[in-house]
Amino acid sequence: MKSYNIKIMIAWASLILFSACNDDEFFTLKVPPNPPILTVADMDRAVAGTYYALSGNAGNATNFDVLALKGSAIADDGNFVTLAGNITSVLELYIRNNEIDNVILNSAFGPSYATIANANQWLQILENNELAGLENASQLPRMQGELYFLRAYSYYTLVKMFCPPYQPGGSNDARLLPLRLSPVTGLDDANAPAATVDAIYQAMVNDLLEAKRLLPTTFAGDPFGSYQYGRVNRFGAAALLSRVYLQMGRKTEALAEANFVIAENGGQYSMDEDPIESWNKGWDGGSMETIWYYATGDTPQRNGLGGSASNWKVPRRYGFFNWSILSNNASDPGNPPGGNVRTIDRSLAVSFSMLNTLGFINADSTPTQAALNDKRFTQLIRYVPGRDPIFSSVPRRHYWNNKYYRGPQSAWRMGAIPQIRLAEMYLTRALLRFESGNTQGAADDLNVVRKRAWDEDAAGEPYTNITANQVTAQMIHNERWFEFIFEGDRTYYLQANQVNIPNGDRGSGSVEWNSPSLYWPIPLRERELNQGL
Repeated sequence: MKSYNIKIMIAWASLILFSACNDDEFFTLKVPPNPPILTVADMDRAVAGTYYALSGNAGNATNFDVLALKGSAIADDGNFVTLAGNITSVLELYIRNNEIDNVILNSAFGPSYATIANANQWLQILENNELAGLENASQLPRMQGELYFLRAYSYYTLVKMFCPPYQPGGSNDARLLPLRLSPVTGLDDANAPAATVDAIYQAMVNDLLEAKRLLPTTFAGDPFGSYQYGRVNRFGAAALLSRVYLQMGRKTEALAEANFVIAENGGQYSMDEDPIESWNKGWDGGSMETIWYYATGDTPQRNGLGGSASNWKVPRRYGFFNWSILSNNASDPGNPPGGNVRTIDRSLAVSFSMLNTLGFINADSTPTQAALNDKRFTQLIRYVPGRDPIFSSVPRRHYWNNKYYRGPQSAWRMGAIPQIRLAEMYLTRALLRFESGNTQGAADDLNVVRKRAWDEDAAGEPYTNITANQVTAQMIHNERWFEFIFEGDRTYYLQANQVNIPNGDRGSGSVEWNSPSLYWPIPLRERELNQGL
């Protein structure tokens, strides 16, 4: 994602931002659209500003990490460690207490609607062909596709936090969120009524179909030099569309989109690199597997505007469920090379339920050989054999997620944070192939993911393929569980397949996949202000 000097970015990205800091007036137009869009380059900056809006206020209110935290905390990914970070709002998610507003989820409400507002404003200009005939007008369909994608992604974030899961064949008539598909023109217009869950999902599908139609397959040919950095192409739109279709139970369409991403990307994406390579890249490039990433930084030399390094915001709340989070203190224990991280807020460790289910720990909590054979375990899980260097009072060993903040560290910039990866498409296709009776295809897809994670040196032998006779749905479920640990996938994946959500380290049992305990009310302040709800 191309970055810009923060003053210029405010001029473009915050034209119609909502007041996320004060948690109110989300639908009030704050600043008129000025300066106007006069050139295609102006529009490119405006689109970049819409990506910028996703990351909210100073990284403390973002779509990305809050979506991942919510989906992980309410599932069986984690174990809440009271004597570690002990963040109250994380505990509320972990115990599934949705009787009160959750400040973390509320913090993503504003940025989501701010992104939607930006997208609506710029889409109106593009849909009205106001820039047709200008130099570089051939780039406008691509920008329009990006805006459709960003609006859909924002609604996806919102429905996963504040709505019940989509129920195939059901009415899906709960009205909990406003659906805005055009610019807000005044306060009366801002008091939008809530739409049904079905209407919001249909709007996401429509936007993503348009995004897929309009977006290019590659990042080549951009005259502004910005499109390649953390922005989305056709395969990103198709991947998100596959995800949405899966949530809706439209499995034939979900399979078709996964097929498209895997088979038609022309080698642009592959599973040929180690798992860690998706997480250690700088802002200017994702891995071979990463289909869409959020870029957290740039340089004035690259963005051509001069001045200090950019203010693209780093999502901070990954630190609640990661080994490290942002800090200025390079001397904190456990830092990756380069310092600039701290560990004091981590509250969710990897669940012992998952580690036991996968056969990754012994009775004394030490790792098994099966764990050591898996590169995802050795590269992306932090295991401290002795006492925790930060939380010395924690009475037992814990395993911590260690995916995030691994990119080059400079001026609080942590590189590229993957949001859509190719492994998801393979595992989605594996399950859908299995359910359709194509067990060989399911095994083939599962083997792609498992083989990439296999450490031949640690195991002392090559990877042995799973056969069509061996593959099971539970095997695919478990593979996906660990592949996307603390990326927020677990809850939404189980709900899409109408599988109850296990209690994990909370104790035995599970909750119904469509339990009202798994989603939260929208912010109280919004309910009070928006007379349309």
